[in-house]
Amino acid sequence: MNEKDTKKTNKGRLAILLAVSAVSVLILIVVWNLAAPFLIDNDNIYLKTVASGEMTGTPEPHMYY
Repeated sequence: MNEKDTKKTNKGRLAILLAVSAVSVLILIVVWNLAAPFLIDNDNIYLKTVASGEMTGTPEPHMYY
């Protein structure tokens, strides 16, 4: 293998590495955007149902929501 072949191989590997990295970051961004509403609002919904008595049948007077 001469020097030109080595440079072509390294450029090909770099291109593949950059493409895989870009796709991985894109997938993480999409998953984060889809999961964000559940991560933000999940606790508030359950706290409201417990405090109001929807889940247990009796309101909880000591929980301030």
